[in-house]
Amino acid sequence: MKLDEPRAWCDLDSSTDLYASRFSGEIGNWMLDVQRRALAELLTLPSASSVLDVGGGHAQLTPFLLESGYNVTIHGSCAAAQGRAAPFIASGRCSWSEGPLNTLPYDTASFDAVVSLRILPHVDDWRGYLRELCRVAGRAVIIDYPSAKSVNIVSGALYQLKLMIEKTTRPYRLFWDSEVRDVLKDAGFSTTQEVRQYVLPMAAHRALGKRQVSEQWEALARRLGATARVGSPVVVRGDRTEGV
Repeated sequence: MKLDEPRAWCDLDSSTDLYASRFSGEIGNWMLDVQRRALAELLTLPSASSVLDVGGGHAQLTPFLLESGYNVTIHGSCAAAQGRAAPFIASGRCSWSEGPLNTLPYDTASFDAVVSLRILPHVDDWRGYLRELCRVAGRAVIIDYPSAKSVNIVSGALYQLKLMIEKTTRPYRLFWDSEVRDVLKDAGFSTTQEVRQYVLPMAAHRALGKRQVSEQWEALARRLGATARVGSPVVVRGDRTEGV
């Protein structure tokens, strides 16, 4: 399948109700809360700033972005990738554009910020994709990735077990922090802010099924400094350092 064919892009999968079911119940809601707090910590632009959410048909970020007063555009690979964001788009609360994710239909620095969560680990040419996000970001870009410096390093061997627990999981790529930051640096972005989310794998938290237990475990991991060292996924912000 060619890279520029819409079905080659993972935003179709992540925009479905089936994918959203991974974040249902008390554990799923807790995970969305953790992600929302991470985004709130990193995306601190003035109200009415323009934000492009690439691959955002999962609508996990849409309520927060709108409540923060941002002017939001969601870009997806095709009309079907509007997914769970369709009601926000139909009501005019945010804008929509579509086309290949690696060739965004915007001029350089068209948006104050570009965000793309839950997409990068599933893109074949992830470096080209990240460079394209940076190209259209005037001030900041925020992405997330599963870190190879975590217990995820054994995820390949445990994939079948993870599939049994999560049902809808997909293969994904792990990243070393340095390779992500090198691409951002080459694109003219510095990386000084990040949020590492969990020490235990998300599949383990889903298997536990108890929000209070997961919260207590991860709070302890943060106090001991483990999250700062090996937490994953990592949400990272890059800030443009070179003029446009």
